[in-house]
Amino acid sequence: ITSVIHVMLVPLVVLYCCITAWWNPRSVKWLHCLHPNANTLTFAAGLILLVRSLESVGTSLVSDSDGLCQKFDDLLGEACLNLSGKVGMGAWSCLGQALALEAFVLLTLWAHRQHQEHQQ
Repeated sequence: ITSVIHVMLVPLVVLYCCITAWWNPRSVKWLHCLHPNANTLTFAAGLILLVRSLESVGTSLVSDSDGLCQKFDDLLGEACLNLSGKVGMGAWSCLGQALALEAFVLLTLWAHRQHQEHQQ
């Protein structure tokens, strides 16, 4: 449940704070606290890198030198464990959304700072 909160709920709250910060300056305080915890860019980049490296990790884990494939065959009756992955459109969409959210947060914080400087 913690993953769901960090990956889905916190970015939505950050987006809400960004939108309301343009009318309510108190939302910027929440935005400063929540933005580092949004993790959207880290999650999206990690997802893409994980899927790309999955096949090489799987190949090294099930190399026949240690007999793991034979043990797997004896236990489950399957030839061997094959791990592979391709980066799909969902991962690229997640990365695009993460970049857009990051840009919107930084623009909001910059605009709020500019507004405060002009009031002084």
